[in-house]
Amino acid sequence: MDRLSGDQRLDGLERLGAYREFNQLAKDLDATAVEFTRDEKW
Repeated sequence: MDRLSGDQRLDGLERLGAYREFNQLAKDLDATAVEFTRDEKW
């Protein structure tokens, strides 16, 4: 698990900002997926 080594070089505030940005993106994707599955009648 070497993924974190890149994050450790980031400033704490940058990391927090990136986390919030990613979190918002994830929420948008979730909302899109929910709308899609609601529209699609499988």
